[in-house]
Formats: sequence, C-alpha cells, structure tokens
Amino acid sequence: MKVMLYIYVFIFCACIGSFANVLIYRLPKGENFIIGRSYCPKCHHTLKMSEMIPIFSWILLKGRCRWCRQKISIAYFIIEVISVGIGYFCFSYHGFGSGFFISFFICELLLVVSVIDLITMTIPDSLNIILAFLAIIAYCLHPDISLIERLIGMSVISLLMIVLNLFVMDSFGGGDIKLMIAAGFLLGWQKTLVAGVLGIMSASVYASYLLVKKKANRKTHIPFGPFLSLGIMISFFYGWQFIDMYLMLVKV
Repeated sequence: MKVMLYIYVFIFCACIGSFANVLIYRLPKGENFIIGRSYCPKCHHTLKMSEMIPIFSWILLKGRCRWCRQKISIAYFIIEVISVGIGYFCFSYHGFGSGFFISFFICELLLVVSVIDLITMTIPDSLNIILAFLAIIAYCLHPDISLIERLIGMSVISLLMIVLNLFVMDSFGGGDIKLMIAAGFLLGWQKTLVAGVLGIMSASVYASYLLVKKKANRKTHIPFGPFLSLGIMISFFYGWQFIDMYLMLVKV
C-alpha cells in the first residue's frame, strides 16, 4: 500500500510540475493557461500526449523537439523533478491527507512565483490571489493559528516594506508586498516575521555575492520573490522551531 502511495505521489506531483511549467511560460505572456494544447516554444507544433509525459518525455526525446530538433530547455525537466521532490517532502512531513495537498500546492505556487520573478522581475497578481485563497483553505482545515494572529501577520512585514519604499524608492516591488500580505494570513504574525527575516538574510547573502564578484552594483535591482518564497516555505514547516531557537538564545 505504501509503495502505491509513493507511486501516486510521484505521478500526481510530476503532473502538477508539468502544469507549473505551463504557468511559468504562459502567465508572463498573458496567454490562456487553462485551454489550449501545449506546443513547442520554437516551432509551435502542437505536442502529442506521448511528448508530454512529465520528466520522462524530456529524457526520451533527449531534450530536443521531435519536429524541429531544437533544444528544449532543461528548465522544464528541472521544474518537474523539483515538484516531485517537494511532493515527497510534503508527503513525509504530513502523510497522505489534506495537509499533504495544501502544503504541496502552496510550495508549488511559491516555486512558480520564484521562477517567474527571476525571469521577469514581476510577480503576477493572480498568483498572490491564489496564495491568499490557499491560505484561507489552510485556516479552515487547520485553524491552529488564530484569525487575529493571521490578520496581524498580513501587515507585520508588508507594512515595513511599504515604509522602506518611502525612504528608498523601489526597495520592494508591489508583487513582493502583496506576496507577504497573503503569506501573513497563511503563517500568522510570528511565523511571518521568521519568513521575512529569512528572506531578507538570504537576499542579502546573494546581493553580497554579486557585489563581491562585481556582477552588480548598489543600484542593481534583484528579484526578491525567490528569497521571500524560500523564507515562507521554511517558516511554513519550521517556523516554530526557529522561534524556539531564538527564545533560547535570548534567555542565554
């Protein structure tokens, strides 16, 4: 039975990963991601079902389109593999139930947010709305964090970002602020603080690396969404552990 569950999780998560690729490719272009068959981004030939098997099609086709023989970005393959990895992590953490599905969809959405922000330096409003919707579902299914804590969480980091924008123009994009508003309702104010700190710290490390390597200067803008998403994901699963560690250090 457990083996069957692992197989099901693999198939389900790989398929969602394939859909994540559709979102990543079509959302920034304003294309409809609900209807319309998948196609080769180079020759625009409509793909057959045998060419759309998550993970395996890319391997069998050796990373090339069957029709025009142009290279298919390995990013498609990587997104699907990461999706399966996220799925197995959520499965091992929650078991097979509502916790698995809600946590997987949240993490998968944050993965899409991260990749789109890396490519376009923007976070579509539709993705933040979906995250807010998933946060409401999470609250209904697992109301362990009170409603008032969640409402406070919506402003604890986002309000700080707005204030910083008043002093340093374009410190954070509107998509980043909306992302933390939705994440605030998902996590509650305590875990949102953890997510914000982790996001800022990881972004600072990356920015410092770029400065040292002279790949950027102090005026260079970097996509903040991937780092905020990383902080949100870590805090979603381990936020209370980080808070406990901090309180222990403070007592010492």
